[in-house]
Amino acid sequence: MQAPNEPAGDLAGDDTLWYVLVDQQQIGPVRLRDLVVLAKREQLRQTDLVWTAGQDSWIPAGSVPDLFSPLPPQSPLPPEQTAAPIDVGKDDRVQADDAAEERNQLQNAPAATAAASGSTSGNYFVRHWRGQLSLPVSYWINGVLLNVVAAIVIVAIMTSSRFKNDFNPGVVLASMILIWSTIFIVALWQLVGTWRSATRYSRAYPGRYWGGVAKFFIVLGAIRTIIEFGQGGIPQLAEFYNIYAGDLAIGKYSFRVLRDGQELEFSGGITFGAANELDRFLNAMGALKIVHLNSEGGRILAAQKMGELIKKRGLSTYVSNACLSACTIVFLHGRERLISAEARIGFHQPDFPGLRELDRQMVIAEEVQRLRQLGVSDAFARKANQALPSSMWYPSAAELIAEKVATRIISSAELALSGISPSQLSPERIEKTLLEHPIYASLRRTNPDVYARVYEKFESGLRRGSSFAELRGEIFPMTLAAFEEALPHTSQSLLLEFAKFLSTTATTLNRDNPSNCYFYFNSEKASAGMVLELRKTYKSISSAEDDLMARILDSYSGKVRLPSEKDISGSLEKVQAAMAARFGDDLSVFDGGDLPPSKHSTFCTILAAMYEDVLKMPPGDATALLRHLFSNK
Repeated sequence: MQAPNEPAGDLAGDDTLWYVLVDQQQIGPVRLRDLVVLAKREQLRQTDLVWTAGQDSWIPAGSVPDLFSPLPPQSPLPPEQTAAPIDVGKDDRVQADDAAEERNQLQNAPAATAAASGSTSGNYFVRHWRGQLSLPVSYWINGVLLNVVAAIVIVAIMTSSRFKNDFNPGVVLASMILIWSTIFIVALWQLVGTWRSATRYSRAYPGRYWGGVAKFFIVLGAIRTIIEFGQGGIPQLAEFYNIYAGDLAIGKYSFRVLRDGQELEFSGGITFGAANELDRFLNAMGALKIVHLNSEGGRILAAQKMGELIKKRGLSTYVSNACLSACTIVFLHGRERLISAEARIGFHQPDFPGLRELDRQMVIAEEVQRLRQLGVSDAFARKANQALPSSMWYPSAAELIAEKVATRIISSAELALSGISPSQLSPERIEKTLLEHPIYASLRRTNPDVYARVYEKFESGLRRGSSFAELRGEIFPMTLAAFEEALPHTSQSLLLEFAKFLSTTATTLNRDNPSNCYFYFNSEKASAGMVLELRKTYKSISSAEDDLMARILDSYSGKVRLPSEKDISGSLEKVQAAMAARFGDDLSVFDGGDLPPSKHSTFCTILAAMYEDVLKMPPGDATALLRHLFSNK
């Protein structure tokens, strides 16, 4: 006889292992006869899904032959057997451990969730999420290999020429958010699926340790992802947001048209958008020749674009004050690269938040290559990238010229005044700048009308972008006229001090360079640029002269009685006789007209001697003669 509820015939001897999905829960492995028992108890429905080795997908239980066929009447189940029907076949599952080949096939079975959703075709991603792929597939293919592929794709995107050259802050920020969001979603999918697969592996193979090893590395991977996001992702996302928001930390940039459109000044931070605005200026300024640069740097890609625009139009670049970091990229694209003697050109390593050391070295190598392509030697390019991002290397003017970073040092007087921010062009700042010079401060106190005209010319010139030489050429004649009006009426002590200054200066400059001496005392015969160079060369003399002129202007409180020719005739004749006896026909150098360089020394020698002879007279006679000479100049 057969036992109660046991299937009859061939089903009782069928050892095929089956798996069942009941309410999305997987049960098994069980033998076919156990499925028959469950079916007869109505705990297995014909719509429930089952699977056994050799099938491509889960199938409805009703499609299994003989599973729901009628059985002979059975005696009632013993009470103790009515409980825990899910545990049917536990012993059989232990016995099934010997069927290694079938179990390996089982781990590649179609996804349970696909079956639960009523689909007979498996969804690979859901199968991984449910942990129903084999551990090797979950860990090595979906974990390690997928990470490698994702890294390659991300690097390809970030280094692609289109991503760099067509840099759009909004697109890049959105891309970075999408990349990191995808990383987290994929990482979560990998972690959960592989963890579940490892758990199934450990249950199926209690004596094997690979499931635990996989979980250990899963935890390490999760920790690593979190650390990388904290060290790289968060800083980079914050920086890309700053770029998108306008790079306020780098500072705003501005353009200023100078010298009626012949020159253009860029100042401030190099941010995205600067290149497009530069392009608009270049298109509108047909007479443009030189671009002034006064910037502490900014974004490398934006600087590269600006440089390419300058190079395309064959423009020269010029630095009067400072061009640092990324600004040097723009500067090096100039046809001629001009600097003032005071200019500072600064280099350091590129930087970006979240860069790992390997990434930093790659970026540095790119910058070395960029500098070499711009004509800089390999040694200079490497040295330019040695300074840390927090510091700066300033090559000397001689180094810049020797390395052909700069092509020429020029006088700042030759070009428009630059390095002036828009805030410095307010009336208050302009007046403050003017009054920092002692002569103009004294002029405002003693001759407000002349000062008002000087200020008007100075402000207009600054706003037009005139050169300093052009500015001085406009305002100094007015200042000099006011000084010459005040000089004969100043105090005796100041008159004698001024005469002493003229004599000493003529002697000093004549000894150094007779032509410099000649043009210093005949500035109307020199170019404005030459006058400024002389004042720069003899800075201490120029400063002493300015101080003396300011004190003489300050002392002017009204006209004093000037001596008549009769009053000074004796003193004048005495000086003239001494000069004629000493210099004879050489006195003709004071007849007017331009003198050849061979006569410059003679002019300065006679000038110094004349004031020396005047100063040898009694102070009263010398003062009277000086008042006469200066009032008839």
